[in-house]
Amino acid sequence: MQIEKLLQKAGRFTKRGDKAQAVKIYQTILATYPQNIKAKRELKKLVPDTTVQEKAKAIQQLVALFNKSDFNSVLQLGQKLLGVGVTGPVVHNLMAASYVSTGQQSEAVPHFQIVVQLNPDYAEGFNNLGNVLLETGRYAEAEVALKKAMKLRPNWPDAAYNLGVAYSQQGNNEKAIEVYEKALELAPNALNIINNLSALLNNLKRFDEAIELLTKLIDQGTHSSVPYSNRGISYTKKYRYKEAEADFLKAKELGANFSGYYQGYAEVLIALKNYQKGIELLQDGTVNSNYEPSTHDALLLNQIYIANKSSAKTYNNAGVYGECTMGYVNSLKTPCSFSEEIRQGKLKIGYVSPDFKNHSVARFFEPLLVSHTDQFEVYCYYNNKVSDDITKRIELACDHWRDISRLTYIELYNLIRSDSVDILVDLAGHTSGNSLPVFAMGAAPIQISWL
Repeated sequence: MQIEKLLQKAGRFTKRGDKAQAVKIYQTILATYPQNIKAKRELKKLVPDTTVQEKAKAIQQLVALFNKSDFNSVLQLGQKLLGVGVTGPVVHNLMAASYVSTGQQSEAVPHFQIVVQLNPDYAEGFNNLGNVLLETGRYAEAEVALKKAMKLRPNWPDAAYNLGVAYSQQGNNEKAIEVYEKALELAPNALNIINNLSALLNNLKRFDEAIELLTKLIDQGTHSSVPYSNRGISYTKKYRYKEAEADFLKAKELGANFSGYYQGYAEVLIALKNYQKGIELLQDGTVNSNYEPSTHDALLLNQIYIANKSSAKTYNNAGVYGECTMGYVNSLKTPCSFSEEIRQGKLKIGYVSPDFKNHSVARFFEPLLVSHTDQFEVYCYYNNKVSDDITKRIELACDHWRDISRLTYIELYNLIRSDSVDILVDLAGHTSGNSLPVFAMGAAPIQISWL
């Protein structure tokens, strides 16, 4: 945003009597442009002189509240202090940390930004900023901040790990692996680095490398269930089901309670034809672990292929999926109403799938796609990082191509709403990579599931 727009925004806050917000904007401007005359003048009008002793005492009080984990009081006092000109890296840093501790990551971002503007040699500040940008899905910005942290502290494994996450989330897998490996050189037994690197290697089908990495950690006597679960997944992809089952049993013994464990172990059990136990495990996963649509999807999908299944149980599990998904959707409070005004122009149709590639769904879909006449405007929302010749053909054949592989459900919902799609078509059902929660949010006036 240009400086003039920021100055105007601060002026509007001043007129409304929101002095603290106006002060914050002026301070943000001056942190980057310390000689801006107008920001200096207006800030001086808003902020009375405060003695050095008063400032020191106020900051001590803020630190004491933070040390007591009284984060709401830190935020209240921090706003008051900013309003009377008691500012600086400490105040902004404590406010940012308090916002993070109270689950308000987006509110923390501008405060961390001011911290690093005021103290550009503060590596921890850039790492903190990068962390909160990762948590809010701003991966490219996180990469920039974390590179600065690494430049200031080249041998810091925490910053290297976070930078690896930023690369991975942007699909830059080779750079992510390079940074994770550097982080491992600095912290050879760091569980979080090994888990992320092994999961990435699994995703890239480099299963032998993942197995070797995890075996080194396991042989050292780890008490975490995650490495066993990740190695179990690697063994499964190599069709070494007995070894995979042994790892998943060990993960269970160590208290595994996350979606990757439930889905991975169930896949092994079903491959070993222990269908009922696999289904029961997935049912446990839908109850015991945090809400994760993919666990419900795996349960419902596998039930379709099992002989002698109970229709009543299948129906009940589908109902549980619906209740859990709607509970998640309602927590987001996204609007699902649409204007009743008839929009002029072409009918907009959106197709959502992870299978616009060498896949049976794409082979059914492609003839339909090329049959659309000029009366329709077609959007294809592709939830996969794989690209092949069929992907390229479909991209060229539609009017609007959307790569949604890195979007959250809420980001995809907002994208579809902004595209003003009239009819939204799901092409995935409960298969891997579906976007059914977005349909539950009501992203389009008419929604259909096909194929």
